[in-house]
Amino acid sequence: MIMPVGAPNFTESHSHERGSFPCFESVLKGKGYNTAVGDEGGFAPNLKSNEEALSLIMNAIEKANYKPGKDIMIALDSAASSFYEKGKYILTAEKKPQKSAEEMVKFYADLVAKYPIISLEDGLAETTGQAGRS
Repeated sequence: MIMPVGAPNFTESHSHERGSFPCFESVLKGKGYNTAVGDEGGFAPNLKSNEEALSLIMNAIEKANYKPGKDIMIALDSAASSFYEKGKYILTAEKKPQKSAEEMVKFYADLVAKYPIISLEDGLAETTGQAGRS
């Protein structure tokens, strides 16, 4: 998700989002990805990795003539419970697909260091007792 933090008001905020959406579609099409919209209103292409998604979002923000980290930041809703199995987080598109809670925290920290991520929701599974520990 994108968050137009640099907009001075709601109207401009909405304009930032509307301006970025077609740019993201264009970036996806340029890479040969499907641009069908998922059930929550966002694109749902089959990407090579989690980080590729962030890189494509950054490209779209820049293509829309906004500055990542100043005008627009990124918010993640990982829904980690959906890929948590038998004590491990399974990220099939990663080089090391199985991660512990501690490794997930490091994974997110590395992404935050590289991309302008302002929010992370549901980063760890809710049912493990791990959600509040890391």
